[in-house]
Amino acid sequence: MDINFSKDLYDILQHAEGEALRTGHTAIGVDHLTLGALRHADNSACSLFRSLGLDLREMKDFIDTAIFRKESLPYSALENIRLHRRAEQILSLSSYEALKAGCTTVRPLHMVLAIARDSGSNTAEYLYEHGLDYDMILHHCSEHGLLVAEKAARPDQTRKILGALADRISRTYNPEDSSKIYPS
Repeated sequence: MDINFSKDLYDILQHAEGEALRTGHTAIGVDHLTLGALRHADNSACSLFRSLGLDLREMKDFIDTAIFRKESLPYSALENIRLHRRAEQILSLSSYEALKAGCTTVRPLHMVLAIARDSGSNTAEYLYEHGLDYDMILHHCSEHGLLVAEKAARPDQTRKILGALADRISRTYNPEDSSKIYPS
């Protein structure tokens, strides 16, 4: 059994690539994932942000101010943009969040939960400054039925995926083993 990314999450990743270029970065970071969600706008991440009482424009401005570089990149640099290790970790944790909820499809909502676990991003800082942390967001999602699985994974399927995912996550946290993360 495979765990899949939703079309919305793929769209966000494409927008995140453009956001990295727009802000002068050659790697897609955690904050670019958020900016990609905000640019896409019609997804479960933005719906969650709005239901938590956050101002999406203010959030975008906060992140832009923190990460925007004055040196612009040419459009041709788009082909060289890659995922930063921390963004890859967030996507792995997003898969874990989906599996915890019994989902076989990773949605933008799961990405928000993963980002809320990441204390090093400007997005997490923004959430924290607005009184939100992982536990509060998870509780809000549970309370409002946002984590309902569209198609529940069987327990044996979940164990199989979690084993592979745990291995993948442990490799991303080991900088000496980066050859397995970014193949040549």
